[in-house]
Amino acid sequence: MSSTSWLLYAYPWQPFPRRVIIYLRERSIPSSLVTVVHVTDVQFGGETPEGFPPKPPGSLPILAIPKSNGDSIYIKQSIPIMEFLEEACNTGRWGFPKLSQPPILTLPINKLSLEESISDSTVAKDNKQEIPPLLAARHGELLSLASGLTDSWNPIRIFGSGTGTMRIPAAAKEMLGWTRRNLLAIENWFEENGYSSADLRWDEDGNGPGDKPREGKRQATIAEIVLFQFFDFTHDCYGIDMTRSAGRKVTDVYGREVLEYYPRLESFYKDFLTRPSARRYVDLGDVPHERWIKSMTDWSEGIF
Repeated sequence: MSSTSWLLYAYPWQPFPRRVIIYLRERSIPSSLVTVVHVTDVQFGGETPEGFPPKPPGSLPILAIPKSNGDSIYIKQSIPIMEFLEEACNTGRWGFPKLSQPPILTLPINKLSLEESISDSTVAKDNKQEIPPLLAARHGELLSLASGLTDSWNPIRIFGSGTGTMRIPAAAKEMLGWTRRNLLAIENWFEENGYSSADLRWDEDGNGPGDKPREGKRQATIAEIVLFQFFDFTHDCYGIDMTRSAGRKVTDVYGREVLEYYPRLESFYKDFLTRPSARRYVDLGDVPHERWIKSMTDWSEGIF
């Protein structure tokens, strides 16, 4: 691969690109390795800044990796991009900042699993550090649940907000029920696995997107980044805090009575918000245009 900076084409404020933006900050990946190319929203021209190749075909984000012959290799979709970059950070390949250890979820099984797997998992072939299989499976569970939240938000905003093509509040409310079902599944996952977000809390001010985690602070996993991105997007852009709940028994989408209460999700969101990687910078395109804000916060009555 070429030594030229890789290019991440993105609308930085939108949900799927923002996942990768947060990831780059969490891993302290400098712009000399991955440069964010701030493409303007389609409604405002969809243009690439001067000095960069035109945006490749496809939805954003798109990671463009230049080849020595002048062509590029493209990786599309946010999660595959993060997983590809994670591999580079895990091995220190292509000059990426090498992780001292793979970021792992803080679960009660961590200490036992790491001690039992120390000879096999912390150092492997090609100097790659691996996560014990059970922890990898738990991360996959959370990532699967978290990634579905942003997908399920689309019909809610289409039918219920000013960003959609039609107003059908009843349909938006129905789809909201399915999203809350997923939220409850994650809340239960947190409880079942003894998950705590306390070690994600950042206790000192940083200076900007390039901040490195201070000693003793772990980096967030891809699953945690994706989960935070959903709460961050719905709250900052649509004005809805999805970690807040009625705190009472409600009827779910299957007609069952469940307790709508997400204390662990609320703690997770508040803890992650303290991290420098979570900050929005106007000059970097992290904040949507005021026209979009007006449309996104224009909700039909009776949905929430």
